[in-house]
Amino acid sequence: MYWTQFLIETPEWAIDDLRPYMLDIKAKEHLVLTNIETCQDSSIIQAEEIKEGKRETIDNDNNTIKESQRINQTDSLRSLIQIGNCQDSLFWSLYVCKYGMKEYMRIGKHNGNEEMKEKQNVTEYMLKQDVKSISSLLNVKMTKVGCKKIAEDILTLPRIPMLCIHAFALYYNMCIYIIDQTKRTYVSYISETSDESVILYKNPNKKQSSYFLDIDQSFQTITHITSRYFHIISHSKPLRAISTYKVSELEQIAVQLNISMEDKLKKQDLYNRIALHCVWE
Repeated sequence: MYWTQFLIETPEWAIDDLRPYMLDIKAKEHLVLTNIETCQDSSIIQAEEIKEGKRETIDNDNNTIKESQRINQTDSLRSLIQIGNCQDSLFWSLYVCKYGMKEYMRIGKHNGNEEMKEKQNVTEYMLKQDVKSISSLLNVKMTKVGCKKIAEDILTLPRIPMLCIHAFALYYNMCIYIIDQTKRTYVSYISETSDESVILYKNPNKKQSSYFLDIDQSFQTITHITSRYFHIISHSKPLRAISTYKVSELEQIAVQLNISMEDKLKKQDLYNRIALHCVWE
Protein backbone atom coordinates (compact mmCIF):
# COMPACT_ATOMS: atom_id res chain seq x y z
CA MET A 1 0.00 0.00 0.00
CA TYR A 2 1.38 3.45 -1.00
CA TRP A 3 0.71 6.81 0.60
CA THR A 4 -0.98 8.92 -2.05
CA GLN A 5 -1.25 12.25 -0.24
CA PHE A 6 1.44 14.88 0.43
CA LEU A 7 2.60 15.06 4.04
CA ILE A 8 3.34 18.77 3.54
CA GLU A 9 1.29 20.95 1.25
CA THR A 10 3.56 22.42 -1.46
CA PRO A 11 2.72 25.96 -2.62
CA GLU A 12 2.58 26.91 -6.30
CA TRP A 13 5.45 29.15 -7.45
CA ALA A 14 5.22 31.91 -10.04
CA ILE A 15 8.27 32.47 -12.24
CA ASP A 16 8.66 36.05 -10.96
CA ASP A 17 8.93 34.76 -7.40
CA LEU A 18 12.02 32.80 -8.39
CA ARG A 19 13.71 35.69 -10.24
CA PRO A 20 15.88 36.76 -7.24
CA TYR A 21 17.51 33.32 -7.34
CA MET A 22 18.28 33.36 -11.10
CA LEU A 23 21.68 34.08 -12.64
CA ASP A 24 21.17 36.84 -15.21
CA ILE A 25 23.70 39.02 -17.08
CA LYS A 26 23.87 41.63 -14.33
CA ALA A 27 24.46 38.99 -11.68
CA LYS A 28 27.18 37.40 -13.82
CA GLU A 29 29.02 40.72 -14.25
CA HIS A 30 28.74 41.30 -10.51
CA LEU A 31 30.30 37.92 -9.72
CA VAL A 32 33.12 38.42 -12.23
CA LEU A 33 34.04 41.80 -10.77
CA THR A 34 33.64 40.88 -7.09
CA ASN A 35 37.28 39.98 -6.48
CA ILE A 36 38.58 43.08 -8.26
CA GLU A 37 36.28 45.50 -6.45
CA THR A 38 36.99 43.84 -3.09
CA CYS A 39 40.68 44.53 -3.58
CA GLN A 40 39.96 48.15 -4.51
CA ASP A 41 37.73 48.65 -1.47
CA SER A 42 40.59 47.30 0.65
CA SER A 43 42.89 49.92 -0.86
CA ILE A 44 40.53 52.69 0.28
CA ILE A 45 40.51 51.34 3.84
CA GLN A 46 44.28 51.19 3.83
CA ALA A 47 44.52 54.82 2.69
CA GLU A 48 42.71 55.77 5.90
CA GLU A 49 45.19 53.74 7.92
CA ILE A 50 48.07 55.71 6.42
CA LYS A 51 46.77 58.80 8.22
CA GLU A 52 47.27 56.95 11.51
CA GLY A 53 50.96 56.41 10.82
CA LYS A 54 50.85 52.77 9.71
CA ARG A 55 52.81 53.42 6.52
CA GLU A 56 55.16 50.43 6.64
CA THR A 57 52.33 47.98 7.22
CA ILE A 58 50.25 49.58 4.49
CA ASP A 59 53.06 49.38 1.95
CA ASN A 60 53.44 45.66 2.56
CA ASP A 61 49.70 45.11 2.40
CA ASN A 62 49.40 47.18 -0.78
CA ASN A 63 51.99 45.02 -2.50
CA THR A 64 50.05 41.93 -1.47
CA ILE A 65 46.78 43.41 -2.70
CA LYS A 66 48.26 44.48 -6.04
CA GLU A 67 49.61 40.99 -6.63
CA SER A 68 46.30 39.44 -5.57
CA GLN A 69 44.43 41.86 -7.81
CA ARG A 70 46.63 40.97 -10.78
CA ILE A 71 46.07 37.24 -10.23
CA ASN A 72 42.30 37.71 -9.84
CA GLN A 73 42.12 39.77 -13.02
CA THR A 74 44.09 37.20 -14.99
CA ASP A 75 41.92 34.34 -13.72
CA SER A 76 38.75 36.25 -14.61
CA LEU A 77 39.99 36.95 -18.13
CA ARG A 78 41.07 33.40 -18.93
CA SER A 79 37.65 32.57 -20.39
CA LEU A 80 38.35 35.03 -23.22
CA ILE A 81 40.38 34.50 -26.40
CA GLN A 82 44.09 35.12 -26.09
CA ILE A 83 46.58 35.06 -28.94
CA GLY A 84 49.54 32.77 -28.37
CA ASN A 85 53.16 33.80 -28.24
CA CYS A 86 53.94 36.02 -31.22
CA GLN A 87 56.00 39.12 -31.96
CA ASP A 88 53.18 41.53 -32.81
CA SER A 89 50.40 40.46 -30.44
CA LEU A 90 48.44 43.71 -30.88
CA PHE A 91 48.24 43.26 -34.66
CA TRP A 92 47.14 39.62 -34.43
CA SER A 93 44.61 40.47 -31.75
CA LEU A 94 43.01 43.01 -34.09
CA TYR A 95 43.23 40.50 -36.95
CA VAL A 96 41.34 37.88 -34.94
CA CYS A 97 38.72 40.47 -33.93
CA LYS A 98 38.03 41.02 -37.62
CA TYR A 99 38.44 37.57 -39.19
CA GLY A 100 37.95 35.20 -36.27
CA MET A 101 40.06 32.61 -34.50
CA LYS A 102 39.41 29.93 -37.13
CA GLU A 103 41.09 32.02 -39.80
CA TYR A 104 44.03 32.68 -37.49
CA MET A 105 44.39 28.95 -36.82
CA ARG A 106 44.12 28.20 -40.55
CA ILE A 107 47.08 30.48 -41.26
CA GLY A 108 49.12 28.74 -38.58
CA LYS A 109 52.69 29.51 -37.64
CA HIS A 110 53.72 30.44 -41.17
CA ASN A 111 51.82 33.72 -41.09
CA GLY A 112 54.56 36.25 -41.89
CA ASN A 113 53.36 36.72 -45.47
CA GLU A 114 49.74 37.15 -44.35
CA GLU A 115 50.82 39.69 -41.72
CA MET A 116 52.68 41.84 -44.23
CA LYS A 117 49.87 41.53 -46.77
CA GLU A 118 47.28 42.66 -44.25
CA LYS A 119 49.42 45.55 -43.04
CA GLN A 120 49.87 46.70 -46.63
CA ASN A 121 46.12 46.56 -47.19
CA VAL A 122 45.51 48.66 -44.08
CA THR A 123 48.07 51.33 -44.97
CA GLU A 124 47.10 51.54 -48.66
CA TYR A 125 43.45 52.00 -47.75
CA MET A 126 44.22 54.76 -45.25
CA LEU A 127 46.56 56.66 -47.58
CA LYS A 128 43.94 56.63 -50.34
CA GLN A 129 41.40 58.39 -48.12
CA ASP A 130 40.99 62.14 -47.82
CA VAL A 131 42.48 63.43 -44.56
CA LYS A 132 39.31 65.38 -43.71
CA SER A 133 37.23 62.24 -44.24
CA ILE A 134 39.52 60.22 -41.98
CA SER A 135 39.32 62.87 -39.26
CA SER A 136 35.53 62.90 -39.51
CA LEU A 137 35.16 59.11 -39.52
CA LEU A 138 37.52 58.57 -36.59
CA ASN A 139 36.55 61.75 -34.71
CA VAL A 140 40.21 62.61 -34.29
CA LYS A 141 42.39 65.23 -35.95
CA MET A 142 44.54 63.69 -38.68
CA THR A 143 47.12 65.24 -41.02
CA LYS A 144 48.81 63.91 -44.15
CA VAL A 145 52.12 63.77 -42.29
CA GLY A 146 50.46 61.93 -39.40
CA CYS A 147 48.86 59.37 -41.72
CA LYS A 148 52.18 58.73 -43.48
CA LYS A 149 53.89 58.26 -40.11
CA ILE A 150 51.24 55.73 -39.04
CA ALA A 151 51.65 53.84 -42.34
CA GLU A 152 55.43 53.83 -41.95
CA ASP A 153 55.21 52.49 -38.38
CA ILE A 154 52.78 49.73 -39.40
CA LEU A 155 55.04 48.54 -42.21
CA THR A 156 58.47 48.89 -40.59
CA LEU A 157 58.19 48.35 -36.84
CA PRO A 158 58.16 44.80 -35.43
CA ARG A 159 55.17 45.74 -33.25
CA ILE A 160 52.54 48.27 -34.21
CA PRO A 161 52.25 51.20 -31.76
CA MET A 162 48.83 51.85 -30.23
CA LEU A 163 48.45 55.05 -32.25
CA CYS A 164 48.28 52.87 -35.37
CA ILE A 165 45.02 51.33 -34.16
CA HIS A 166 43.27 54.30 -35.77
CA ALA A 167 44.21 52.86 -39.18
CA PHE A 168 42.73 49.45 -38.28
CA ALA A 169 39.53 51.02 -36.95
CA LEU A 170 39.22 52.79 -40.29
CA TYR A 171 40.02 49.77 -42.49
CA TYR A 172 37.99 47.26 -40.47
CA ASN A 173 35.20 49.79 -39.90
CA MET A 174 34.86 48.91 -36.22
CA CYS A 175 35.06 50.53 -32.79
CA ILE A 176 37.99 49.24 -30.76
CA TYR A 177 38.22 49.58 -26.97
CA ILE A 178 41.37 48.70 -25.04
CA ILE A 179 41.01 48.31 -21.28
CA ASP A 180 43.58 48.48 -18.50
CA GLN A 181 41.77 46.91 -15.56
CA THR A 182 44.63 47.51 -13.16
CA LYS A 183 44.48 51.26 -13.69
CA ARG A 184 40.70 51.22 -14.36
CA THR A 185 41.16 53.22 -17.57
CA TYR A 186 40.33 52.65 -21.22
CA VAL A 187 41.14 54.17 -24.59
CA SER A 188 38.88 54.00 -27.64
CA TYR A 189 39.38 54.09 -31.39
CA ILE A 190 35.98 54.81 -32.89
CA SER A 191 34.70 54.43 -36.43
CA GLU A 192 31.66 56.70 -36.56
CA THR A 193 29.95 54.63 -39.26
CA SER A 194 30.27 51.28 -37.48
CA ASP A 195 27.91 49.45 -35.13
CA GLU A 196 30.51 46.75 -34.44
CA SER A 197 32.55 47.04 -31.24
CA VAL A 198 35.33 44.81 -29.90
CA ILE A 199 37.15 44.93 -26.58
CA LEU A 200 40.78 44.13 -25.84
CA TYR A 201 42.00 43.74 -22.25
CA LYS A 202 45.64 44.35 -21.45
CA ASN A 203 47.24 41.36 -19.81
CA PRO A 204 47.73 42.23 -16.10
CA ASN A 205 50.96 40.23 -16.26
CA LYS A 206 53.46 42.90 -17.29
CA LYS A 207 55.90 40.25 -18.51
CA GLN A 208 53.48 39.36 -21.32
CA SER A 209 52.59 41.96 -23.96
CA SER A 210 49.43 40.11 -24.92
CA TYR A 211 45.71 40.88 -24.89
CA PHE A 212 42.50 39.11 -23.98
CA LEU A 213 39.81 39.51 -26.63
CA ASP A 214 36.13 40.00 -25.88
CA ILE A 215 34.60 40.12 -29.34
CA ASP A 216 30.93 39.70 -28.34
CA GLN A 217 31.03 41.61 -25.01
CA SER A 218 30.51 38.46 -22.97
CA PHE A 219 32.79 39.59 -20.14
CA GLN A 220 31.74 43.24 -19.81
CA THR A 221 29.53 45.42 -21.98
CA ILE A 222 30.61 48.72 -23.51
CA THR A 223 27.98 50.48 -21.40
CA HIS A 224 29.43 48.98 -18.22
CA ILE A 225 32.99 49.92 -19.20
CA THR A 226 32.18 53.54 -20.10
CA SER A 227 30.31 54.02 -16.84
CA ARG A 228 32.86 52.38 -14.50
CA TYR A 229 36.23 53.11 -16.12
CA PHE A 230 37.96 56.41 -16.86
CA HIS A 231 38.34 57.31 -20.53
CA ILE A 232 41.80 58.62 -21.43
CA ILE A 233 42.61 60.59 -24.58
CA SER A 234 45.54 58.35 -25.51
CA HIS A 235 47.81 55.82 -23.82
CA SER A 236 50.72 58.31 -23.70
CA LYS A 237 48.84 61.59 -23.10
CA PRO A 238 45.81 60.61 -21.04
CA LEU A 239 44.46 64.00 -19.93
CA ARG A 240 43.42 67.28 -21.51
CA ALA A 241 45.23 70.49 -20.60
CA ILE A 242 45.03 71.31 -16.91
CA SER A 243 43.18 74.57 -17.62
CA THR A 244 40.16 72.60 -18.90
CA TYR A 245 39.56 70.94 -15.51
CA LYS A 246 38.11 72.28 -12.29
CA VAL A 247 39.64 71.12 -9.01
CA SER A 248 36.38 69.35 -8.14
CA GLU A 249 36.54 67.43 -11.45
CA LEU A 250 40.09 66.29 -10.76
CA GLU A 251 39.11 65.20 -7.25
CA GLN A 252 36.22 63.20 -8.69
CA ILE A 253 38.56 61.52 -11.20
CA ALA A 254 41.00 60.67 -8.39
CA VAL A 255 38.21 59.02 -6.41
CA GLN A 256 37.09 57.05 -9.48
CA LEU A 257 40.65 55.79 -10.00
CA ASN A 258 41.18 55.03 -6.29
CA ILE A 259 44.12 57.45 -6.16
CA SER A 260 45.12 58.13 -2.57
CA MET A 261 44.77 61.74 -1.41
CA GLU A 262 46.02 61.84 2.18
CA ASP A 263 46.19 65.63 2.25
CA LYS A 264 44.53 68.42 0.31
CA LEU A 265 46.53 68.72 -2.90
CA LYS A 266 47.04 71.76 -5.07
CA LYS A 267 45.49 71.58 -8.53
CA GLN A 268 48.80 71.04 -10.33
CA ASP A 269 49.92 68.31 -7.92
CA LEU A 270 46.59 66.52 -8.20
CA TYR A 271 46.67 66.78 -12.00
CA ASN A 272 50.22 65.37 -12.09
CA ARG A 273 49.30 62.47 -9.83
CA ILE A 274 46.32 61.51 -12.01
CA ALA A 275 48.33 61.84 -15.22
CA LEU A 276 51.11 59.65 -13.84
CA HIS A 277 48.59 57.01 -12.79
CA CYS A 278 46.87 56.98 -16.18
CA VAL A 279 49.94 56.68 -18.42
CA TRP A 280 50.12 53.13 -19.78
CA GLU A 281 53.36 51.21 -19.59
